[in-house]
Amino acid sequence: MALKIALIGGGRMGQAMMQGWINQKLDLEISLFDPILSEEWQNKLELAKWHYNPYPSKGFDIVMIAVKPQMFGDIIDNILAQISDENSIILSIMAGIGIDKIASSCPSKKICRAMPNTPGQIGAGVTGIIGNNAFNADDYATIESLLAPLGEVVRLENEGQIDGLTSISGSGPAYIFLFAEMLAKAGMGQGIEEAQAKKLALETIYGAAMLMKQSGRDPETLRKEVTSPNGTTQAAIEAFNENDAFEKIIKKAVDACADRSRELGK
Repeated sequence: MALKIALIGGGRMGQAMMQGWINQKLDLEISLFDPILSEEWQNKLELAKWHYNPYPSKGFDIVMIAVKPQMFGDIIDNILAQISDENSIILSIMAGIGIDKIASSCPSKKICRAMPNTPGQIGAGVTGIIGNNAFNADDYATIESLLAPLGEVVRLENEGQIDGLTSISGSGPAYIFLFAEMLAKAGMGQGIEEAQAKKLALETIYGAAMLMKQSGRDPETLRKEVTSPNGTTQAAIEAFNENDAFEKIIKKAVDACADRSRELGK
């Protein structure tokens, strides 16, 4: 029997998840509550035989909150209270907003926080999840069956890990996109035509990621294998690591992301 899902908000992450479910042809009954949903997405929902509904109703197995955390105010509180009941599982993909704060806005006792990422739209994502004390094995199985078609699902040990996960995998794709952008620009600086430089950067990152995943070897080992003493790669690695600059900027970025996630919950 198809899961009945209410999706509050049709933002970018919610759309990425919906696209992944559409691509995987999942048997779901989704009602989307978003008064400003684009016509493109209304058409996609219609083709998937899902429902676009900006008005509250009840009877859902899962109520999924996919709005920006800044929007979790009176309006979202009211919608959540109207469409959830004590049998609903609340699934939140908001950064920063904790389980206790969500619990104060709805009658449901079962609440799960999740942090997916945008590669889930092609089935190559990763999602970290953590449920509250009312969550049992069957509840986890339900959520994992919903998220697994989007990619890997990692069950966290405690809610405090969500902010760290957000800073690694949740926001991580943007870091890779930025690196690809900068790598291509550097290639153009070496006289390579723009389209070729972008293709070289993209295929290099794709191939390296696939090698890491399929070989089962850790990144440090793979890096050392391709870095010949006194060779070209070593020269580049030394430039990255001068005064530990690369490690420091990565840590600074990850810490900034996690700190912002915590701020959003206050």
